[in-house]
Amino acid sequence: MQSLNVIISYQAYLKNKEIMTVPSAFILTAMIVLALIGIFIFLVKPPDEHRRLSLPASLALFCIIAGMVFGETRWLGYGLLTTGALLAAADIIIKYKKRK
Repeated sequence: MQSLNVIISYQAYLKNKEIMTVPSAFILTAMIVLALIGIFIFLVKPPDEHRRLSLPASLALFCIIAGMVFGETRWLGYGLLTTGALLAAADIIIKYKKRK
Protein backbone atom coordinates (compact mmCIF):
# COMPACT_ATOMS: atom_id res chain seq x y z
CA MET A 1 0.00 0.00 0.00
CA GLN A 2 2.89 2.36 0.78
CA SER A 3 4.48 1.84 -2.64
CA LEU A 4 1.13 2.58 -4.34
CA ASN A 5 0.91 5.92 -2.48
CA VAL A 6 4.45 6.78 -3.56
CA ILE A 7 3.64 6.01 -7.20
CA ILE A 8 0.42 8.06 -7.09
CA SER A 9 2.13 11.03 -5.43
CA TYR A 10 4.98 10.90 -7.98
CA GLN A 11 2.48 10.87 -10.85
CA ALA A 12 0.71 13.87 -9.31
CA TYR A 13 4.08 15.61 -8.99
CA LEU A 14 4.85 15.02 -12.67
CA LYS A 15 1.46 16.38 -13.74
CA ASN A 16 1.95 19.62 -11.78
CA LYS A 17 5.60 20.12 -12.73
CA GLU A 18 6.28 22.70 -15.43
CA ILE A 19 8.38 21.40 -18.28
CA MET A 20 9.93 24.76 -19.12
CA THR A 21 9.83 27.95 -17.12
CA VAL A 22 9.70 31.41 -18.68
CA PRO A 23 13.41 32.20 -18.08
CA SER A 24 14.37 28.81 -19.54
CA ALA A 25 12.25 29.46 -22.62
CA PHE A 26 13.83 32.91 -22.98
CA ILE A 27 17.34 31.47 -22.74
CA LEU A 28 16.51 28.73 -25.25
CA THR A 29 15.06 31.27 -27.67
CA ALA A 30 18.10 33.53 -27.33
CA MET A 31 20.47 30.63 -27.95
CA ILE A 32 18.54 29.57 -31.06
CA VAL A 33 18.54 33.14 -32.41
CA LEU A 34 22.30 33.46 -31.82
CA ALA A 35 22.92 30.14 -33.56
CA LEU A 36 20.81 31.23 -36.55
CA ILE A 37 22.67 34.53 -36.77
CA GLY A 38 26.01 32.68 -36.68
CA ILE A 39 24.91 30.30 -39.42
CA PHE A 40 23.62 33.19 -41.53
CA ILE A 41 26.88 35.12 -41.17
CA PHE A 42 28.89 32.02 -42.04
CA LEU A 43 26.81 31.41 -45.17
CA VAL A 44 26.88 35.02 -46.37
CA LYS A 45 30.58 35.77 -45.84
CA PRO A 46 33.21 33.50 -47.35
CA PRO A 47 35.53 32.00 -44.72
CA ASP A 48 38.55 33.54 -46.51
CA GLU A 49 37.85 36.97 -45.11
CA HIS A 50 39.15 37.25 -41.58
CA ARG A 51 37.61 40.13 -39.73
CA ARG A 52 38.28 40.71 -36.08
CA LEU A 53 35.52 41.60 -33.68
CA SER A 54 35.60 45.16 -32.45
CA LEU A 55 35.78 45.81 -28.72
CA PRO A 56 32.06 46.73 -28.36
CA ALA A 57 31.06 43.62 -30.35
CA SER A 58 33.28 41.41 -28.19
CA LEU A 59 31.85 42.89 -24.99
CA ALA A 60 28.32 42.49 -26.37
CA LEU A 61 28.92 38.82 -27.12
CA PHE A 62 30.39 38.28 -23.65
CA CYS A 63 27.46 40.04 -21.96
CA ILE A 64 24.88 38.05 -23.92
CA ILE A 65 26.52 34.72 -23.12
CA ALA A 66 26.94 35.71 -19.46
CA GLY A 67 23.29 36.78 -19.37
CA MET A 68 22.26 33.33 -20.57
CA VAL A 69 24.47 31.65 -17.99
CA PHE A 70 23.15 33.80 -15.13
CA GLY A 71 19.54 33.69 -16.38
CA GLU A 72 18.19 32.19 -13.18
CA THR A 73 19.09 35.38 -11.30
CA ARG A 74 16.68 37.56 -13.22
CA TRP A 75 18.08 41.01 -12.52
CA LEU A 76 21.61 39.93 -13.40
CA GLY A 77 20.69 37.82 -16.43
CA TYR A 78 18.32 40.33 -17.99
CA GLY A 79 20.68 43.17 -17.16
CA LEU A 80 23.57 41.47 -18.94
CA LEU A 81 21.39 40.60 -21.93
CA THR A 82 20.20 44.20 -22.19
CA THR A 83 23.75 45.51 -21.87
CA GLY A 84 24.87 43.16 -24.62
CA ALA A 85 22.06 44.23 -26.93
CA LEU A 86 22.82 47.93 -26.33
CA LEU A 87 26.53 47.39 -26.99
CA ALA A 88 25.75 45.50 -30.20
CA ALA A 89 23.42 48.29 -31.36
CA ALA A 90 26.06 50.92 -30.54
CA ASP A 91 28.68 48.96 -32.51
CA ILE A 92 26.34 48.75 -35.51
CA ILE A 93 25.70 52.51 -35.39
CA ILE A 94 29.44 53.29 -35.09
CA LYS A 95 30.29 51.10 -38.06
CA TYR A 96 27.44 52.57 -40.11
CA LYS A 97 28.63 56.13 -39.45
CA LYS A 98 32.22 55.22 -40.41
CA ARG A 99 31.08 53.93 -43.79
CA LYS A 100 29.41 57.22 -44.72
